[in-house]
Amino acid sequence: MKPGDNLQRLVTAIERATHAASNVRVESPKRLRDKDTGRLREHDVVLTFVLEHHSVLLAIECRDRSRKIGVPEVEAFSNKCARTGVHRGVMVSTTGSRNQPRKKLLKWKSHV
Repeated sequence: MKPGDNLQRLVTAIERATHAASNVRVESPKRLRDKDTGRLREHDVVLTFVLEHHSVLLAIECRDRSRKIGVPEVEAFSNKCARTGVHRGVMVSTTGSRNQPRKKLLKWKSHV
């Protein structure tokens, strides 16, 4: 069992329970193709919202580590989402984050 597996299962269960509609698919883990390399990259949890004329992907990164999330982790996740066609991203952490990542996340959210 890898670190974070329990957190990932918990987040997946919560998302499945709260998004039981027929137009929402919850997958964990989900591999999406990188636009640059063509290789598959893994996201912890991906919600696919199927709307009338398009789909929206939301990825959830589950971090169960001893350290708080920092700017490098936020930037890496943001880049991963951008390269795999994810429209929105959410980071869930058992230890929280420092102040700078919060500012970075708010800026990322407003530009995605």
